[in-house]
Amino acid sequence: MAFRQEEYVVEFHEISEKEWEKMPPALPPKPPNQWETLLAAVAAGKIVRVKVHPDRIKGMRIGMARVAASRLNMKLEFRTEGDELAIRRSDTPIEPKEPRERKPRRQKAKGEEPEEEEA
Repeated sequence: MAFRQEEYVVEFHEISEKEWEKMPPALPPKPPNQWETLLAAVAAGKIVRVKVHPDRIKGMRIGMARVAASRLNMKLEFRTEGDELAIRRSDTPIEPKEPRERKPRRQKAKGEEPEEEEA
């Protein structure tokens, strides 16, 4: 089934700053992440310790490391002892990755055979 976009004219009207302020925001603010305060302390240079069930330590390490890398642009170091996980900020900088080259997608016409990819 093909999707064909019809051409149309968008009607718009200017509004005042007061009207803008009366309107509710498009999206409600996100609730704080469960690691936000902990990672803020680590980002400030503190070393923290968290009690974690031994079965959840690996998942917690992965989750915290991802949030720290993507939102705070920092790496973390972890150590464990029993059911306790210690976390501190790493001195190692995050290396920017080269973007992967992607092939542009091409839409098939109705009834067209799929192309064979060359190896």
